[in-house]
Amino acid sequence: MKKHVQLGPIEIVEPREIVYDILNYKKYGSVLDLGAGYGRHALFLASKGFEVTAVEKEIVQVRHLKEQSVKLGVSIKIIQDDISQFFPDKQYDVVLATMALHFLSEQEAIKVIGTMQNFTAPEGLNVIAVYTDKNPVGLRPYQFAMEELKDMYQGWEIVRCEEFLGQEIESSYVKDGGPSRRYNGVLIAKKVSDL
Repeated sequence: MKKHVQLGPIEIVEPREIVYDILNYKKYGSVLDLGAGYGRHALFLASKGFEVTAVEKEIVQVRHLKEQSVKLGVSIKIIQDDISQFFPDKQYDVVLATMALHFLSEQEAIKVIGTMQNFTAPEGLNVIAVYTDKNPVGLRPYQFAMEELKDMYQGWEIVRCEEFLGQEIESSYVKDGGPSRRYNGVLIAKKVSDL
């Protein structure tokens, strides 16, 4: 069962470890959360004082995020859009896409990573969590090879890049016929200021 944490008056699913890691490198600034879902990462980072923009395609998740941000008393700019079509209007200190890119085709995922990189401020971070190609073929439209993901960040400072077998997924959440434990890849990369 997913662990929950209390943020003031609301309860959220606990953020991924890689999102907690952001606080080791950035204490404030602007965040773009691509594929924000129900907003656990957007809400967590907004509660820490970050200026957050969340992009999510599904209306149910967008409504939930709006309601939770009001209850928490934080301002989050929420944009309903498909991340494969979204084009930011400014640079951000942190751009994250956690467990969203593997739902796209290879071409779309690569395009989104290019957008993430182009709209990251100098010294800013890209934070990514995905399923990797060690999972069964077809589990998601596109699963990353870790070296491939790392290679996309040549010229950036790789802060963290690892692959691991995730925790057991509760059987009621496994609706895709895949295994109850899946290989995840995470990457944090810092944009070198002279890129």
